Amino acid sequence: MLTTVWVEVFLNGRKVKVYSDLEMTIYLSALLITIVCSIFAIWRWGDKSIFKFSKIKLSYILVTVGLYYFLQYFNEQYWQWFPNYVTTNQQGLDDIRYAHPSTFVWGSHLFVMSILSPVREELVFRGAIMTSYFRNSQYFLDVLVSAAAFGIFHIIGFPWSWIDFFFYAMAGAVIGFIFRYTKSIYYPLTFHIFWNTANHWSEIWSFIYLNILNHNHPSNGWFVLGL
Repeated sequence: MLTTVWVEVFLNGRKVKVYSDLEMTIYLSALLITIVCSIFAIWRWGDKSIFKFSKIKLSYILVTVGLYYFLQYFNEQYWQWFPNYVTTNQQGLDDIRYAHPSTFVWGSHLFVMSILSPVREELVFRGAIMTSYFRNSQYFLDVLVSAAAFGIFHIIGFPWSWIDFFFYAMAGAVIGFIFRYTKSIYYPLTFHIFWNTANHWSEIWSFIYLNILNHNHPSNGWFVLGL
């Protein structure tokens, strides 16, 4: 079960390419299988308490919201150091944009980037890794290992870049700290989904408007960098 998860995540997980409708269907199927396998594996062999719905605490909300704005501030400052740099992941997304994918592929990419990818990544990098390796380490090794894996995952299939790695590792560390503090999968999951959706909102709204509200209008889509 876990082998299925790791193979799909690390060999296929962050490849950014232009899919045909059939390839996208296969990719979505693999993604959903990974999510189901992750939930089953954590529930069967891991710490299923992370799925428990507990009373919402104000401190959890404040920490989650505070770290959201902290990560926004970090990103603004970080990219000022590299004003002309484009991450390899973003370059891959730009390739999709310029290829003018079909409506199905475009909509699927948006759905994956804003919803399915955050779900899979939180289940694997927080739900599985942080409850399996160095759990509750006094040196926060669980957070660091999860952050490092998260950073590596986002540049798989591209030339190695310390700039890219540190950018994604920092995001992974922030989300990992939220998971460790709240001991629940739902706060980091909400953080991640909101982050990616906010980054893709103009493209999501464009898709909704052109293909649902005004479906007679032809459209092609693009989107920007997420986690």
